[in-house]
Amino acid sequence: MSSASVFVFTVNRFHFIVLLLSVPDSIFSGLWFHKPP
Repeated sequence: MSSASVFVFTVNRFHFIVLLLSVPDSIFSGLWFHKPP
C-alpha cells in the first residue's frame, strides 16, 4: 500500500466515524431540546 492510499483510507474512515457520531447527536439533541413540554 502506498502512503497516498493509506492517507485516503484514513480520511474516509475518519469522515465516516464523524458522520456516525454526528447523526445520533443531532437526533438526541432534537429529542431532548425540541421535546414538547
